[in-house]
Amino acid sequence: MRLAASAYGLRGVTAEQLPHISEVIGHSEHHPVTWVEGDIASSLFGGVRVILLPPMSSFADLERILRGLGTIFDSSSQAEHWILDFSAIRQIPVSLASDLLAFHMKLKREKRRLMVAWLRDESAARHVHERLCTVLGLRKVGGFWFTDEHRAAPEQEETED
Repeated sequence: MRLAASAYGLRGVTAEQLPHISEVIGHSEHHPVTWVEGDIASSLFGGVRVILLPPMSSFADLERILRGLGTIFDSSSQAEHWILDFSAIRQIPVSLASDLLAFHMKLKREKRRLMVAWLRDESAARHVHERLCTVLGLRKVGGFWFTDEHRAAPEQEETED
């Protein structure tokens, strides 16, 4: 992920001449933004891990993204919910959707949630998109889909009186 020259207020500088964003922000474990394999950026805000998925143009990118999500899952605390930001993703392969549903189930078993933001309307095959909408409780806002808090609320444990 490269920063645009305009982000630095520079004119006449190409993106290739600019540093990689992780070189600017750094990889410190104390920094609010962390990076994992696949150029996935994430940050923790009050018990919610916001995960920014990078653009994906090849099967190799997909594999790196899936390994990166696995790293985040393995290193996250059991109190963290996830929000996946799909704003940079144009197409969702079936294998990515399948793994997202698997992460959803793993998080759910730990009483955590997987929420989605900025999922494009035509980003997946119809049957895949319908499955994501049903399982993750998505609601359309404009041309994008987001987790609907009312439809995707975590199941409450019933207590006996």
